Amino acid sequence: MNGLLPDGCYITIHVTPEPHCSYVSFESNVPQESYHDLIEKVLDVFRPGQFLMTIFANKASIARDTHKTLENQHTIKGYRRSDHQMCCFKNYTLTYTQFKKSAKPTQFSRPII
Repeated sequence: MNGLLPDGCYITIHVTPEPHCSYVSFESNVPQESYHDLIEKVLDVFRPGQFLMTIFANKASIARDTHKTLENQHTIKGYRRSDHQMCCFKNYTLTYTQFKKSAKPTQFSRPII
């Protein structure tokens, strides 16, 4: 499913249901200072066993502080961080963070992206 917003931003959801392993991707370029509510909604809808986030932002981006927030974010609502990588390029920074479902539920500790 693709959604195009009036300002040119987009939201894309792709679902591949398989008996042995299903796959869902959610992608958006909607600029937000914090992605807390958006991520919480996506997790509540799909309830994955694990998920990863990839954030691209440059110095002028409203999301520029997300990289630092993710660096310090070890848990997200029932998930524990299993990997975190950050790459600084000439014109932007890329952060890749993976979370896996915790055996024991964790609280959603603000601030989150």
